[in-house]
Amino acid sequence: MNKKLLIFIHFVIFISFAGNNSHGQLGYINTPSAFNNPESSINLSLIRDTPDRRLNLTISPFDWLDATIFYADITNKPYGNGFNQSYKDKGFNLKLSIINEHRYFPNLAIGFNDFAGTGLYGSEYIVLSDKTGALDFTFGIGWGEFAGGIILKNPLSSFDQDFDQRSNIAEGRGGRVDFKNFFSGTEASIFGAIGYSLDSKTKIIFE
Repeated sequence: MNKKLLIFIHFVIFISFAGNNSHGQLGYINTPSAFNNPESSINLSLIRDTPDRRLNLTISPFDWLDATIFYADITNKPYGNGFNQSYKDKGFNLKLSIINEHRYFPNLAIGFNDFAGTGLYGSEYIVLSDKTGALDFTFGIGWGEFAGGIILKNPLSSFDQDFDQRSNIAEGRGGRVDFKNFFSGTEASIFGAIGYSLDSKTKIIFE
């Protein structure tokens, strides 16, 4: 089966108060970065998009760890069970820095989105980020919901074919961590983004 390779470039002028992405963590629009919030910081962000509307609360107890709890309203999905409203979902995201603000190396982080939820946003990623002056850039590989950009075969399948198996919905309909899904699926995806800060509030983003 032939697959078409599509590269999407998003260009926006972003009025930024925190630099949070749609997952409530430091990044671009939807793309994650390897940057973390300062230690002991708390960020609250409200994302109004189509079809998703999200409320994200991110707490950073250390400068190498960002933990997010989110609540989502998915406007194009019915709630079901006889309720006349849109679907609601909640879950947790984590981003951990492996290399953080090193003098000679770019930042390196590993992330887990919706790792104990229903699996609607379930994804994992490994990402490199660096900055020089007003310019910052990010490059990474993602699994799960992130496996939709520049697609390639899951590189971990070469080590163990169990990495080809991924469940779309978490066991027990969420509420516990499904370790079998981590970095799994027949496909992964390469992603990247570039940001240029015009001033402290305005940023141009290519994603």
